[in-house]
Amino acid sequence: MGYRVGVQGWGTGLGYRVGVQGWGTGLGYGSGSMLNRAKIESWATGLGHYTGGECIMMETLRFKLNDKPTELTVDGDRSLLWVLRTDLGLTGTKFGCGEAVCGVCTVLVDKEPVRSCQFSVKNVNGKEVITIEGLAKNGELHPLQKAFVSHDALQCGFCTPGMIMNAYGLLLKNPEPTQQEIIESMDDNLCRCGSYGRIIEAIQTAAQEMKGGR
Repeated sequence: MGYRVGVQGWGTGLGYRVGVQGWGTGLGYGSGSMLNRAKIESWATGLGHYTGGECIMMETLRFKLNDKPTELTVDGDRSLLWVLRTDLGLTGTKFGCGEAVCGVCTVLVDKEPVRSCQFSVKNVNGKEVITIEGLAKNGELHPLQKAFVSHDALQCGFCTPGMIMNAYGLLLKNPEPTQQEIIESMDDNLCRCGSYGRIIEAIQTAAQEMKGGR
């Protein structure tokens, strides 16, 4: 019936556990038995839903994506994560837990960090979306990206896009956060390599550099 993974936390050292069920069944997520759902999203490809004969309602969505007007006709119930990755080719946003727990898939919607794996794409209609690809300008890395590099605030790098986007959302609202405020804001973003100390330092450095604007 699945397994549990222990994850080290940010400041407490207590960590917590994430329950994952049904992965071995090929059915997606749940108990591993037949799921009482009309539509089951395909986790492996993100290409859409098994409909079981149900008619999918397609919606035309208009929104700003990384400073560019975007129009898309899709099933509005699909997750923003898979639309970004498969329909729009923006693969910087990663798939992690699929349950909005780990923070790997974080993007900004109207300057607020959201977990795109559990965020229906229809909810971006008329809004602004920023992904990791939208931070660099004119070929120059954003101060947050530079700071993560200079502080070596990563190991495998898989969580880094979500970390940076969550930190960007923090600094937009709070340009001069204390160390404790950084820890509290980043607490739900998990780094499996344990680079938390260097991530905090990188955010502090970026905050100093961003005072002038970005």
